[in-house]
Amino acid sequence: MHRVYVLALIAILLSSCAVRSLQIPVSQNVPLFDSNRSIMLMVYPGANHVELQAAYNPVTRLACATNLNIGDGIRIYDGAVGTYGYNKNTHWRYEVFAGYGYNTNQSHQSNTFSLVNDRKVDYDVSARYHKVYLQLAFGYFNSLGVYDITYSVAASFRASYNRFEHLLYRETDNETAGRPMLVNRSAFGVNIFTFEPCVTHKVGYRNIYGIMQLQTITPYTSEVDLNYTRFSQGVLFSLGLQYNLKFCK
Repeated sequence: MHRVYVLALIAILLSSCAVRSLQIPVSQNVPLFDSNRSIMLMVYPGANHVELQAAYNPVTRLACATNLNIGDGIRIYDGAVGTYGYNKNTHWRYEVFAGYGYNTNQSHQSNTFSLVNDRKVDYDVSARYHKVYLQLAFGYFNSLGVYDITYSVAASFRASYNRFEHLLYRETDNETAGRPMLVNRSAFGVNIFTFEPCVTHKVGYRNIYGIMQLQTITPYTSEVDLNYTRFSQGVLFSLGLQYNLKFCK
Protein backbone atom coordinates (compact mmCIF):
# COMPACT_ATOMS: atom_id res chain seq x y z
CA MET A 1 0.00 0.00 0.00
CA HIS A 2 2.88 2.37 0.79
CA ARG A 3 4.21 1.89 -2.76
CA VAL A 4 0.80 2.80 -4.18
CA TYR A 5 0.82 6.12 -2.30
CA VAL A 6 4.37 6.88 -3.47
CA LEU A 7 3.49 6.14 -7.09
CA ALA A 8 0.37 8.29 -6.83
CA LEU A 9 2.40 11.20 -5.46
CA ILE A 10 4.97 10.88 -8.25
CA ALA A 11 2.17 10.80 -10.84
CA ILE A 12 0.63 13.98 -9.40
CA LEU A 13 3.96 15.82 -9.41
CA LEU A 14 4.81 14.76 -12.94
CA SER A 15 1.33 15.24 -14.34
CA SER A 16 0.66 18.52 -16.08
CA CYS A 17 4.42 19.08 -16.10
CA ALA A 18 5.26 22.16 -18.15
CA VAL A 19 7.94 20.65 -20.38
CA ARG A 20 10.42 23.39 -21.15
CA SER A 21 9.62 24.25 -24.72
CA LEU A 22 8.84 27.35 -26.75
CA GLN A 23 5.12 26.83 -26.21
CA ILE A 24 3.96 25.77 -22.75
CA PRO A 25 1.00 23.34 -22.88
CA VAL A 26 -1.81 24.00 -20.40
CA SER A 27 -4.68 21.92 -19.09
CA GLN A 28 -8.06 22.73 -20.62
CA ASN A 29 -10.67 24.41 -18.43
CA VAL A 30 -13.86 22.39 -19.03
CA PRO A 31 -16.49 23.38 -16.39
CA LEU A 32 -19.69 22.32 -18.25
CA PHE A 33 -22.25 24.08 -16.05
CA ASP A 34 -25.85 23.02 -15.47
CA SER A 35 -28.80 25.02 -14.08
CA ASN A 36 -26.98 25.80 -10.80
CA ARG A 37 -25.07 29.05 -10.46
CA SER A 38 -21.64 28.15 -9.14
CA ILE A 39 -17.94 28.91 -8.98
CA MET A 40 -15.52 26.11 -9.81
CA LEU A 41 -11.94 26.23 -8.52
CA MET A 42 -9.34 23.84 -9.95
CA VAL A 43 -5.67 23.19 -9.21
CA TYR A 44 -3.14 21.11 -11.18
CA PRO A 45 0.19 20.67 -9.34
CA GLY A 46 3.29 19.92 -11.39
CA ALA A 47 6.97 19.22 -10.88
CA ASN A 48 8.04 22.71 -12.04
CA HIS A 49 4.86 24.78 -11.86
CA VAL A 50 1.33 25.05 -10.49
CA GLU A 51 -1.73 25.66 -12.63
CA LEU A 52 -4.80 27.39 -11.14
CA GLN A 53 -8.18 27.55 -12.89
CA ALA A 54 -11.55 29.08 -12.08
CA ALA A 55 -14.93 29.20 -13.83
CA TYR A 56 -18.18 31.07 -13.06
CA ASN A 57 -21.64 31.31 -14.61
CA PRO A 58 -23.03 34.66 -13.36
CA VAL A 59 -26.23 34.40 -15.41
CA THR A 60 -27.99 31.68 -17.37
CA ARG A 61 -26.14 30.69 -20.57
CA LEU A 62 -23.14 32.96 -19.82
CA ALA A 63 -19.88 31.59 -18.44
CA CYS A 64 -16.36 32.86 -17.90
CA ALA A 65 -13.15 30.97 -17.20
CA THR A 66 -9.57 31.79 -16.33
CA ASN A 67 -6.22 30.05 -16.09
CA LEU A 68 -3.09 31.12 -14.19
CA ASN A 69 0.10 29.11 -14.66
CA ILE A 70 3.11 30.03 -12.51
CA GLY A 71 6.48 28.30 -12.35
CA ASP A 72 10.23 28.70 -12.72
CA GLY A 73 10.49 31.03 -15.73
CA ILE A 74 6.84 30.42 -16.65
CA ARG A 75 3.99 32.94 -16.63
CA ILE A 76 0.65 32.23 -18.33
CA TYR A 77 -2.43 34.44 -17.98
CA ASP A 78 -5.58 33.25 -19.72
CA GLY A 79 -9.24 34.33 -19.78
CA ALA A 80 -12.30 33.21 -21.74
CA VAL A 81 -16.03 33.88 -22.06
CA GLY A 82 -18.66 31.67 -23.59
CA THR A 83 -22.02 30.02 -23.44
CA TYR A 84 -23.30 26.63 -22.27
CA GLY A 85 -26.34 24.37 -22.32
CA TYR A 86 -27.58 21.20 -20.64
CA ASN A 87 -30.26 18.54 -20.77
CA LYS A 88 -30.91 16.99 -17.37
CA ASN A 89 -33.14 14.24 -18.81
CA THR A 90 -30.32 12.83 -20.94
CA HIS A 91 -27.42 13.95 -18.69
CA TRP A 92 -25.66 15.79 -21.53
CA ARG A 93 -24.04 19.25 -21.40
CA TYR A 94 -22.14 21.43 -23.87
CA GLU A 95 -20.20 24.69 -23.95
CA VAL A 96 -18.31 27.03 -26.28
CA PHE A 97 -15.53 29.36 -25.12
CA ALA A 98 -13.47 32.03 -26.87
CA GLY A 99 -10.34 33.10 -25.04
CA TYR A 100 -7.11 35.08 -24.98
CA GLY A 101 -3.83 34.36 -23.22
CA TYR A 102 -0.45 36.01 -22.73
CA ASN A 103 2.52 33.71 -22.17
CA THR A 104 6.20 34.11 -21.29
CA ASN A 105 8.71 31.30 -20.95
CA GLN A 106 12.45 31.29 -20.29
CA SER A 107 14.64 28.35 -19.37
CA HIS A 108 18.20 27.01 -19.37
CA GLN A 109 18.75 23.26 -19.02
CA SER A 110 21.98 21.30 -18.94
CA ASN A 111 23.10 17.83 -19.95
CA THR A 112 20.11 16.76 -22.03
CA PHE A 113 19.86 15.11 -25.43
CA SER A 114 20.11 17.15 -28.63
CA LEU A 115 17.32 17.42 -31.18
CA VAL A 116 19.79 16.85 -34.03
CA ASN A 117 22.01 14.01 -32.74
CA ASP A 118 22.55 11.73 -29.73
CA ARG A 119 25.02 14.02 -27.97
CA LYS A 120 24.45 15.64 -24.59
CA VAL A 121 23.87 19.40 -24.83
CA ASP A 122 22.90 22.49 -22.89
CA TYR A 123 19.91 24.31 -24.33
CA ASP A 124 18.28 27.69 -23.87
CA VAL A 125 14.63 28.44 -24.57
CA SER A 126 12.98 31.85 -24.59
CA ALA A 127 9.53 32.76 -25.88
CA ARG A 128 6.93 35.49 -25.53
CA TYR A 129 3.61 35.09 -27.28
CA HIS A 130 -0.10 35.94 -27.42
CA LYS A 131 -2.78 33.28 -27.88
CA VAL A 132 -6.39 33.43 -29.02
CA TYR A 133 -8.47 30.28 -29.16
CA LEU A 134 -11.86 28.66 -29.62
CA GLN A 135 -12.78 25.72 -27.40
CA LEU A 136 -15.77 23.41 -27.85
CA ALA A 137 -16.80 20.75 -25.33
CA PHE A 138 -19.62 18.32 -24.59
CA GLY A 139 -19.92 15.84 -21.75
CA TYR A 140 -22.00 13.17 -20.07
CA PHE A 141 -22.85 13.53 -16.34
CA ASN A 142 -24.41 11.02 -13.96
CA SER A 143 -24.42 10.11 -10.28
CA LEU A 144 -24.56 7.27 -7.81
CA GLY A 145 -27.24 8.87 -5.70
CA VAL A 146 -26.98 6.48 -2.75
CA TYR A 147 -23.34 7.43 -2.19
CA ASP A 148 -23.48 11.14 -3.22
CA ILE A 149 -20.89 10.37 -5.90
CA THR A 150 -21.05 12.05 -9.31
CA TYR A 151 -18.95 11.40 -12.39
CA SER A 152 -18.54 12.83 -15.86
CA VAL A 153 -16.69 12.21 -19.09
CA ALA A 154 -16.15 15.14 -21.46
CA ALA A 155 -14.59 15.57 -24.89
CA SER A 156 -13.27 18.97 -25.93
CA PHE A 157 -11.35 20.49 -28.80
CA ARG A 158 -9.33 23.69 -28.75
CA ALA A 159 -7.91 25.44 -31.82
CA SER A 160 -5.37 28.16 -30.99
CA TYR A 161 -3.62 30.90 -32.93
CA ASN A 162 -0.29 31.79 -31.29
CA ARG A 163 1.51 35.00 -32.23
CA PHE A 164 5.12 34.81 -31.05
CA GLU A 165 6.64 38.23 -30.45
CA HIS A 166 9.98 36.48 -30.06
CA LEU A 167 11.24 32.91 -29.91
CA LEU A 168 14.76 31.58 -29.32
CA TYR A 169 16.11 28.05 -29.24
CA ARG A 170 19.84 27.38 -28.80
CA GLU A 171 21.82 24.16 -28.29
CA THR A 172 25.45 24.06 -27.13
CA ASP A 173 27.51 20.85 -27.31
CA ASN A 174 28.98 20.21 -23.86
CA GLU A 175 30.89 17.06 -24.90
CA THR A 176 33.23 18.73 -27.40
CA ALA A 177 36.15 21.05 -26.71
CA GLY A 178 35.23 24.64 -27.41
CA ARG A 179 31.54 23.87 -26.85
CA PRO A 180 30.36 24.46 -30.44
CA MET A 181 26.81 25.64 -31.02
CA LEU A 182 24.65 23.01 -32.74
CA VAL A 183 21.40 24.94 -33.12
CA ASN A 184 20.79 28.66 -32.91
CA ARG A 185 17.31 29.62 -34.08
CA SER A 186 15.72 32.97 -33.37
CA ALA A 187 12.68 34.64 -34.94
CA PHE A 188 10.27 37.51 -34.43
CA GLY A 189 6.58 37.75 -35.30
CA VAL A 190 6.01 34.04 -35.95
CA ASN A 191 2.48 32.64 -36.33
CA ILE A 192 1.88 29.09 -35.06
CA PHE A 193 -1.44 27.22 -34.93
CA THR A 194 -2.12 24.39 -32.48
CA PHE A 195 -4.91 21.81 -32.50
CA GLU A 196 -5.69 20.17 -29.16
CA PRO A 197 -8.32 17.41 -28.73
CA CYS A 198 -8.86 16.43 -25.11
CA VAL A 199 -10.72 14.00 -22.83
CA THR A 200 -11.54 14.98 -19.22
CA HIS A 201 -12.83 12.59 -16.54
CA LYS A 202 -14.11 13.84 -13.16
CA VAL A 203 -15.28 11.90 -10.11
CA GLY A 204 -16.64 13.78 -7.11
CA TYR A 205 -18.12 13.45 -3.67
CA ARG A 206 -20.44 16.37 -2.90
CA ASN A 207 -18.38 19.50 -3.76
CA ILE A 208 -14.92 17.96 -4.21
CA TYR A 209 -13.78 16.31 -7.45
CA GLY A 210 -10.72 14.53 -8.74
CA ILE A 211 -9.77 15.35 -12.34
CA MET A 212 -7.89 13.27 -14.90
CA GLN A 213 -7.24 14.82 -18.30
CA LEU A 214 -5.46 13.68 -21.44
CA GLN A 215 -4.92 15.87 -24.48
CA THR A 216 -2.80 15.84 -27.63
CA ILE A 217 -1.14 18.91 -29.12
CA THR A 218 -0.35 19.28 -32.82
CA PRO A 219 1.41 22.48 -34.00
CA TYR A 220 1.44 23.84 -37.54
CA THR A 221 3.37 26.68 -39.16
CA SER A 222 5.02 27.40 -42.50
CA GLU A 223 7.23 30.15 -41.08
CA VAL A 224 9.78 28.18 -39.01
CA ASP A 225 11.01 24.58 -38.98
CA LEU A 226 9.60 23.05 -35.81
CA ASN A 227 11.98 20.10 -36.17
CA TYR A 228 14.81 22.39 -35.02
CA THR A 229 12.94 23.98 -32.14
CA ARG A 230 11.86 22.46 -28.88
CA PHE A 231 8.07 22.63 -29.09
CA SER A 232 5.61 21.20 -26.56
CA GLN A 233 5.30 17.44 -26.21
CA GLY A 234 2.60 15.79 -28.27
CA VAL A 235 0.67 14.47 -25.26
CA LEU A 236 -0.19 16.15 -21.95
CA PHE A 237 -1.52 14.14 -18.99
CA SER A 238 -2.92 16.15 -16.07
CA LEU A 239 -4.18 15.25 -12.60
CA GLY A 240 -5.99 17.84 -10.51
CA LEU A 241 -8.56 18.70 -7.89
CA GLN A 242 -11.77 20.75 -8.16
CA TYR A 243 -13.96 22.43 -5.56
CA ASN A 244 -17.46 23.76 -6.37
CA LEU A 245 -19.10 26.68 -4.60
CA LYS A 246 -22.84 26.51 -5.34
CA PHE A 247 -25.33 29.37 -4.91
CA CYS A 248 -29.08 29.40 -4.55
CA LYS A 249 -30.96 29.62 -7.82
